[in-house]
Amino acid sequence: MHRARFAALSAAYRHLDKTDAYVIGAKAGTKYQRMDARTVVVDSGRHIVMEGVEAYGKQGCQ
Repeated sequence: MHRARFAALSAAYRHLDKTDAYVIGAKAGTKYQRMDARTVVVDSGRHIVMEGVEAYGKQGCQ
């Protein structure tokens, strides 16, 4: 799975001058800063995260 993710990110990097790339779960690191990338953090909020935690917990118990 990591190979596919890295391949997709690599492809996105090559086209940053033409289009935006949205990366889910990426931390803004040095690589992004070197590319002059603009980082937008989306915070879904505590209640949404807790719903996901509860749903995951219920699935794990089945």
